[in-house]
Amino acid sequence: MGVMAFLPLSCLGLLIASQGKNCGSAGVVDNGQIDYSNETLFGEKAVITCNEGYILVGQREINCGDQGWMDSLPVCEVLKCDPPADITDGKFSPHKESYEYLEVVQYSCVNDYTLNGSKSLSCSTDGKFTPDPPTCTRVECTDPKIENGTWKEGARPPYRYKSAVTLQCNSGYIMKGASIQTCDINSLWSPGLPQCTPVKCTDPKIKNGDRKEGSQPPYRYSSTVTLECHSGYIMKGASTQKCDIYGLWSPGLPECKPVECKDLRIENGDWVEGSRPPYRY
Repeated sequence: MGVMAFLPLSCLGLLIASQGKNCGSAGVVDNGQIDYSNETLFGEKAVITCNEGYILVGQREINCGDQGWMDSLPVCEVLKCDPPADITDGKFSPHKESYEYLEVVQYSCVNDYTLNGSKSLSCSTDGKFTPDPPTCTRVECTDPKIENGTWKEGARPPYRYKSAVTLQCNSGYIMKGASIQTCDINSLWSPGLPQCTPVKCTDPKIKNGDRKEGSQPPYRYSSTVTLECHSGYIMKGASTQKCDIYGLWSPGLPECKPVECKDLRIENGDWVEGSRPPYRY
């Protein structure tokens, strides 16, 4: 025999009435939703969630009882974050007592310091700023060493922000890039360390002439050659050439000009036959 057989008729009627109870709508939650997962009948639950950027204040679930919904609806309040952490040798802005969801603050460092980490932090769903605050470290550039070159003048280590140096290449090398370098806010030399490349002169070719003796290619700084003209040509310029610091032949490549004889004139006489001017070799 079931339990229901022992209930008084008045209680049995109340139980049957409760089981058929329909609580209907629980109302409206501003900036949120109510999820009636099954139905709104006696014994069922409704779950309340808030929209992104809002936080639930009150109970997440309410129950349907014999007198209707037994609990008060919660409310969805705007999510807020407390101010983010201060950092040594830096600051953030704007400064406020509290910040709303997705509101952003910007960090910066004082002079001579550089930022490590994210510059921007935003108020997130857990009521905290993310990502973690950055740090500020003092700007310092490494020793401006270059291969086949050296420091010439300027600042000495430690190289702080805006320190400037002038670099030079060793003898026989030429600089590709800027000789003056400045330590920038990112701890890098600006506009970028130069390179020292070996000085090279091109092949000392001359029209109607050839290399006679001296250095063999490649022609580096201080290489020396002697040039000569072909038969029938005479040299205008210096036969001995030296590769200078600028990669040029010094004092300058000569020219080989055709040998020419002057017009043949004799007193009380004249040309009879033979070549006509210009008279070449």
